[in-house]
Amino acid sequence: FPYAPGGASVLESTAWCLLAVCGRDPKSAVLEKGAGFLVSLQNRDGGFFLFPGDDLSSAYGTSLAILALKAIDPPGHKARLDEAAFYLRNDHRYARSIDLDLDVWGWNHYTNIGTEPTALAVLALKHLGSLPETRGGQAARFFADTKCDYGGWSYGAAVDKNDPESTSPVCSTPATE
Repeated sequence: FPYAPGGASVLESTAWCLLAVCGRDPKSAVLEKGAGFLVSLQNRDGGFFLFPGDDLSSAYGTSLAILALKAIDPPGHKARLDEAAFYLRNDHRYARSIDLDLDVWGWNHYTNIGTEPTALAVLALKHLGSLPETRGGQAARFFADTKCDYGGWSYGAAVDKNDPESTSPVCSTPATE
């Protein structure tokens, strides 16, 4: 499943499409083909690449792959899911939030923390029954600290998140009439 017609397939769009299709047609040949594509993106460290030919595992991509593969439940993939869970739990591919003194997940191990990869990692590990209590607690504190006053969450920065005068505000205020 590419982002655009004629493009190359990538993990993100494939995983989201598979999650949508599995609820509608759980016996579809598309699911088997899509699961095979996702599995082809698994790295030796247990994580998943976002793009074919990439060499960097991604916490975000690994979490999406876990959710899609778990939903499809293709035969013979339990070991691959266990390797992916190990990557998220133990392989130190999470980022340190200096502002919050927490370990949460980033997009990959060279990027900053993020609400999306942290939320997906928590969901994926919970679906596999392997979210460590300490990591779940840190994620809960992270979301409590990054919640915007007007609803929603910042991308991960707690500093100046609700300051409309900030040069880089991360929360927006509701429009008033």
